[in-house]
Amino acid sequence: MRKVWKIVIITSIVFAIVAILSYTQLYNKSFQATVSTVGDNFIIVEGNESGYIGRYSIFINQNTKITDSSNDIILITDISEGDIVVIYYTGFFLESDPAIVENCTKIKLL
Repeated sequence: MRKVWKIVIITSIVFAIVAILSYTQLYNKSFQATVSTVGDNFIIVEGNESGYIGRYSIFINQNTKITDSSNDIILITDISEGDIVVIYYTGFFLESDPAIVENCTKIKLL
């Protein structure tokens, strides 16, 4: 009976580790891009990384954190065309031109 419990515990730990790793890869994504347009509540960027080449529209809401390279909070007005940023998001891209990034959680100015 002890052997069965050991197997159950080990199996549970392995499943928990796999779930955490899967969650991190699926839901905490990011890519580097160059800003091409800055609006009142959005930016349009050009992806600079493999797998993220193209134009993306990033809408900024009350849940979107905007920081500088030191992780200090800044405003969208501190971002200019030509700046390099890292876009952090959860979710997917909506097919359009430019593609719309769902649920941008953070924009980091480099």
